[in-house]
Amino acid sequence: MKRLKANEYEVIENLADQLMRLRRSKDGLGLCSRSECVDKFKKSKHYQAGQGMMTPNTTNQPSKCGRCTTVIEGFEDSFYCMYCKECYCPPCLGYSKYYDLGELDALIHM
Repeated sequence: MKRLKANEYEVIENLADQLMRLRRSKDGLGLCSRSECVDKFKKSKHYQAGQGMMTPNTTNQPSKCGRCTTVIEGFEDSFYCMYCKECYCPPCLGYSKYYDLGELDALIHM
């Protein structure tokens, strides 16, 4: 318990990362909404290596999320499909972490 309390922030960070991965795998997040792109990705060397198909967007141009149609400003984080170049916001891809302890607790006890 002492070691757990001494490293509580690392434990919470680790739980947040694991829950983010679990949500992405359960909801099928992190993939392009176009089936052609997903098929290409599953046949690629990137898929075999365990890499994602989304690439961080480095342009400063605003774009519209391909899934929820929210406008993403140029200074905000966004990602695009390596095949069709469609942009997506982080929440639609499941790239958001859970830091609210109540939310973490609710997800753990689902």
